[in-house]
Amino acid sequence: MDGALALDRHFTMDAGTLTLAMDDDSSQITVDGSLHLDGGVLNLDFSDYKIEGSKNITLITANTILGEFDSVIADGYEVTLTYEKNRIIAHVKAK
Repeated sequence: MDGALALDRHFTMDAGTLTLAMDDDSSQITVDGSLHLDGGVLNLDFSDYKIEGSKNITLITANTILGEFDSVIADGYEVTLTYEKNRIIAHVKAK
């Protein structure tokens, strides 16, 4: 799928794994409502999008973001997440 995944409602993640196939869009997921995170694993798949050096990527935008992922996985990259009121940003650095 090209472009961001657009959800026109609230999104809640209680557990499990959310895998995002990464690309060069301005955002990977847009939520037209609230995003509620109660843990879970965020898996970033960079198999079709290579980053050299480092880059900041907006992963998810929403009207409101509550909670955080328990952990993040990204083979070949070091990733830290920043949670803001209405977006989650990945700070990605090649290993």
